[in-house]
Amino acid sequence: MSKHAFLQYQSSGFTLLEVVVSLFLASVILLALVALQNIIFTQEELTMSSYVSIEAANRAVERMVKEIRNSRHGDNGAYTLVQVNDQGLTFFSNADNDSAIERIRYFIDGDSFKKGVINPTAFPVDYPTNQEKIITLVDHLVNGTKPVFYYYNGDWPSDTAHNPLPTNQRLLQTRTIGIDIIVAGDSKYQKTNHEIQSAAEIRTLKDNL
Repeated sequence: MSKHAFLQYQSSGFTLLEVVVSLFLASVILLALVALQNIIFTQEELTMSSYVSIEAANRAVERMVKEIRNSRHGDNGAYTLVQVNDQGLTFFSNADNDSAIERIRYFIDGDSFKKGVINPTAFPVDYPTNQEKIITLVDHLVNGTKPVFYYYNGDWPSDTAHNPLPTNQRLLQTRTIGIDIIVAGDSKYQKTNHEIQSAAEIRTLKDNL
């Protein structure tokens, strides 16, 4: 091999090495960009999910406060409150601003907070449970065993010794209902928990009417 040919061979060898190195670096950069994009997309998705859950919870609490405040006897004459549990509440109120009083139920199902509504029948007036329409209000609920509802008598908040009410006193003594909903953007990400609290006094059951 002549000296000129050897130099050409060496030059070609270095060029090939440079191409291989360049392709490797380009691949590394591309993979890094894809990974970064996935991280950003995942974070944005979690942020949006958290925002949607929190907004849904806020709307649900606002609606509950209004309905509890305006609750009353059912159109069949039944008492205002039906069930008063830690994580479930059933009562009568006007859910859709019409002339009829609906039977409203709020409850937890898995990690979802749901609402069931039963419209009264015409005559005789009744609230058939098989006609209940259920919707999901909030996803990613993380209350765990912590109550969603707290029940207080007419002496609250000055009377802290007897409030919140124990289970056996709730049905007839409840005058105010507290609400405490805890939501997360995603059930796997507990650090994003957001707690929403409120309370509503039942106007038709006020002791000082």
